[in-house]
Amino acid sequence: MSQKSKNTRKSGTDLLNLVARSKATSALKIKVRGQLYFIPLNDIIYLEKDLRKIIVHTRKGDISFYGRFCDIMPFLDSRFVCCHKSFVLNMAEIHLLSRAEILMSNGGCIKFGKRCYDRLVHYHKKWESAAL
Repeated sequence: MSQKSKNTRKSGTDLLNLVARSKATSALKIKVRGQLYFIPLNDIIYLEKDLRKIIVHTRKGDISFYGRFCDIMPFLDSRFVCCHKSFVLNMAEIHLLSRAEILMSNGGCIKFGKRCYDRLVHYHKKWESAAL
């Protein structure tokens, strides 16, 4: 890998620089285009992947950046589940779960297939029993 490509990967303006999760505030801390965002985990409704871009849907709005779910998942807690290659859901924010779609608390509607439904029902039951 050339020196130029190393620098581009490390300091690109749209590149996700996942810094850390603040343990005191339970927040996802990300750096996007030189700005540092602290997103409380309680405010995250779901994360959506669109090609290389991740869109974090929160109660206060959306934040998008370039990255991969595998880089973010270690910084999220047990209420977050990757039910599909394009979505990571906050179990506490699911308003309605049906065989064809999920309705989130912000009105977002996520469509998916049968395999994802079965997996999500399993994760949701497991999460509910742990939450009690």
